[in-house]
Amino acid sequence: MIPKFNIIDTSHIKVNKNFTVDVIEYGKNKHPVLIIDNFLENPQSILDIIFQYPFPERTVNCNNHPGWRVLCRLQFEDIRIAINHLVEHYYDIGNFVKSRGAFYGLQEPSIEFQFNLYQGGTPCLLSTILPHTDTAFIAFNLYLNSDEECKGGTDLYTHLPSGLESDYSYIFGSKFKDSEEYKILTQTRSAMWNDNYETIHDDFEIEKRSSVWKKELTLEVKFNRLVIYPAYLFHAVGMKKDWYPNKRYSLAGFVL
Repeated sequence: MIPKFNIIDTSHIKVNKNFTVDVIEYGKNKHPVLIIDNFLENPQSILDIIFQYPFPERTVNCNNHPGWRVLCRLQFEDIRIAINHLVEHYYDIGNFVKSRGAFYGLQEPSIEFQFNLYQGGTPCLLSTILPHTDTAFIAFNLYLNSDEECKGGTDLYTHLPSGLESDYSYIFGSKFKDSEEYKILTQTRSAMWNDNYETIHDDFEIEKRSSVWKKELTLEVKFNRLVIYPAYLFHAVGMKKDWYPNKRYSLAGFVL
């Protein structure tokens, strides 16, 4: 008997051709942060995929991150084309690919999607909710909760002991890692890893470290809003333990 497979067709998911881009020049180096509202013509179609193919139940063994993260191999071709266009226009993605291509085998920007489902009060390790950077050039988040549910967002931070708003080690490698600022940053991270206990997904862990992290900007959650920002900026999910009892849904990802 030939097995029956569920084929997920994403070709009907389309970008709104009339979206507008608000650009925030963030931080000392005026990094472009993009906010695009009404990004998709039919955002409910992505929620339908999430609800039709439920995420697995969390177990004790997967409490090392805040909520559910699932790498998504779906194409979302219209979204991919739009994000490529945006990062080519607002970021120096061409030179990045050229400079890193020899090491990573890149010929053009590569986009990786994942589904993020976060829930306030979810068990997790401390290291997964403190401000961090990602090993990518650009990060993005498409928020999918109704506006009535929306609270918080993606918070951007300055690391006060070093004065850094970014960790450029993925971009500049040893040239940046040799700096005094990076050494100070590394010391703070080492202290965190030495005391990396289990906690819950809530902002209080960052708030009680106000001598280390200063929140500079919140990219607020809004239904069908896409935010795009350099992945090397210090950022964290803004969350309180009683927010999103039914989870915060987003299609997130990276331009590598």
